[in-house]
Amino acid sequence: MSSVADPQQIEDSILFPEIIKPSRGKEEAQADKSFQPTFMCKELLEAAINGRKNTLTQLLGLDVRESPDSAHVTIEAPDNSLNQAENLQSRTRTGNTVLHMLASNGHSELAVKTYIKDKSLLEVCNNTEETALHCAARYGHSSVISELIDKAHELDHDLKDTLRKKNRHGETALHEAARHGHTTTVQALITEDPELADQVNKNDESPLYLATVEGHVAMFQLFVQHLCHREITSAYYSGPKGTTALHAAALRSNKQGLEMANELLKLEPGTLTKIADIFGSTPLHYATSTGDARMARKLLNHDASLAYCDDSRGLFPIHVAAYMGHWETVITILENNFDSWELLDQRGRNFLHLVAEGKSTIIYYPLFYSYARGINLEEVLRKAIFVRDNEGNTPLHIAARCGKGWAVRDFFFVFKGWFRSALTSLDNLALSNSKVVTTESYEEIYQHYETLQELGKAERSPQRWLLSYTINKLYPVESSDTLAWKVQTIALGSVLIATVTFAAAFTPPGGFNSGDGTPVLGRKYVFRAFILADVVAFASSFYCTFYLIILGANKSGRYLQEQLYWTQYLFMIASISMGLAFALGLYVALAPLSKGFSIFVLVVALLAAIRRFMFRRNIPLWVLGWAAPFITVFLLAFIK
Repeated sequence: MSSVADPQQIEDSILFPEIIKPSRGKEEAQADKSFQPTFMCKELLEAAINGRKNTLTQLLGLDVRESPDSAHVTIEAPDNSLNQAENLQSRTRTGNTVLHMLASNGHSELAVKTYIKDKSLLEVCNNTEETALHCAARYGHSSVISELIDKAHELDHDLKDTLRKKNRHGETALHEAARHGHTTTVQALITEDPELADQVNKNDESPLYLATVEGHVAMFQLFVQHLCHREITSAYYSGPKGTTALHAAALRSNKQGLEMANELLKLEPGTLTKIADIFGSTPLHYATSTGDARMARKLLNHDASLAYCDDSRGLFPIHVAAYMGHWETVITILENNFDSWELLDQRGRNFLHLVAEGKSTIIYYPLFYSYARGINLEEVLRKAIFVRDNEGNTPLHIAARCGKGWAVRDFFFVFKGWFRSALTSLDNLALSNSKVVTTESYEEIYQHYETLQELGKAERSPQRWLLSYTINKLYPVESSDTLAWKVQTIALGSVLIATVTFAAAFTPPGGFNSGDGTPVLGRKYVFRAFILADVVAFASSFYCTFYLIILGANKSGRYLQEQLYWTQYLFMIASISMGLAFALGLYVALAPLSKGFSIFVLVVALLAAIRRFMFRRNIPLWVLGWAAPFITVFLLAFIK
């Protein structure tokens, strides 16, 4: 006859499978009944969290001879309370015993008394495979750990295996203390068992590595003091993916990282600097990636050969620093290893190729800085600029291919070289499929093109087919529909601007004098600036409209496309000038009422008008020429 399962048992087995074991035979269940954990009652859980000594004394039967006053307190236990033995073995829904709860909340005295009552509780793990020591270490309750260890010594209880128990992440209590920065807890644990320091978790992280990566200097020094007189294995400073604590120190890029690296080099002066991670990166690679020149100098002074260690992609430390744009670190490496500029990666690139391809485009500052350090960086750059990679490209080719006009300009400013190959830098710019060709305007591409022609006197390669391909690549002919749409759009906008500015010239702010018909505000410099902006806007829009009418009769697609650039310039000048005239008109009208508010309105309108050029490094000359008279009038207006 099949037995009917208890509904509560079914529900608990689904919600808490770690605690409720599947029902077995009747005889086996009766035999193991005393070992089945029960759920902790509410009164016991609250007492353990809040450290209620009297309640715990009654529910657990603790020894209270040290607290005679509690003997006079009588507590009524609930009718459904379990007996003391069952209470000691009861668990929370997450598998925590009463000792877990006491340790988590720092009740050291009660934790010791509970441990005396049942020493096996210290071995019990919860659902995440953590002992009470893990809980105390996580929250930094060093007194709980110290007193439990002392009491275990009195009771001749060996805690070695308990201290080395690992949770589901493979971490001991020492890992928990190190991760959360509890130095006193670390001291209590490592004093009891120094070999805990060589235990690694599932990510191969040692406690020393965790202290280093978290930047806990005092804890780090404590580890070093305990390890300096011991035989050290690689597990003591192990980190994830083949890294070490020295890798973690090299990444910190501050004074703390430098101090920790110095101690690690004293602790393990032999091979620690040359240990590479799974990608072949040494601690020097890490330091150069962050641009920490002091860390790089420290590592190179300890072992100069680190500059010649490449990673799995063949990148040397100087390549990493160059790609990230850390020129100070590059110069530091050259200062210690002057021939490192000759190092090539797997693609045959030197550090200057990485400069052209990476995040740095500035050469002026490094040159001045290198002179101060006594290094002739210019001579190094002059040699490195001619090195070709496996594809035959020099650093200048790479800069042109990546569309970095300022990098090209910087290179030519320093070298003024003449470079020839199967494809020259000019061809690389034209044939580029990079961001500069696909997203930037033709105007900016043409600026890079002129830079190569004028500054560097670069030439096209001798292939005749490439010349026409280059022209078509730089200036592809647009469809007739697109050109017609552009003509109509620009013409419509220019006509509207001409109409508005024409009307504004005869309806100025402030009106006219009734006597002689002159403008009322005609003697103010700001009013003159308003008239100047209005005239420039009207003239530009008028010439733009007139020019578009003439272009409409031309049927050549390429010629029309080239001439449209000039109309776009005229339209841009007209639109900006109209916005400026609007701002000046408001200023003249509002200035008598509120000087501050009128200035605010003027500034906002000006920013809106010139927003396109505010953050550009290479502002076109026509913009500066257009702005010069207005700046002059503004200065006169505020001076007068």
